[in-house]
Amino acid sequence: MQQQRVFLKRTAALLSVRKTGSSPRFFSMSFVRLSEEDARFEEEVKKTEKWFASPRFAEIKRPYTAASVVEKRGTLPVIYPCDHQAQKLWALLQKYAADKKPLSTMGAIDPIQMTQMAPHQEVLYVSGWACSSVLASGISFQFPG
Repeated sequence: MQQQRVFLKRTAALLSVRKTGSSPRFFSMSFVRLSEEDARFEEEVKKTEKWFASPRFAEIKRPYTAASVVEKRGTLPVIYPCDHQAQKLWALLQKYAADKKPLSTMGAIDPIQMTQMAPHQEVLYVSGWACSSVLASGISFQFPG
């Protein structure tokens, strides 16, 4: 009974969005014309091509097209949480390249060490090799005797 109420509330919310047309509908039960779907596909391909051509990715050689990427995506919008940090790093790298200065960085062994180093360093990363080479286990053994 509770599940039915939740389903009905969600259905009502989707229908209200459908009537107002205020936001895109994902997982819609209504039919979409092929021309609309083709137009959306072409729009996404153009956005992806523009993103591929941006200075951040200009030197990357891809053996695939933007259309092949878009056709494999789902219909839900993808938002990567790490994109914000990647954009910050790209801007910092561009700034240092324009000034022709080196950008010093250090690799931390774990996130705790990173937070301790952060006030003193512009760029830090958690070093994969360092993390894997340090035995940091939460299991303790007690030997008899």
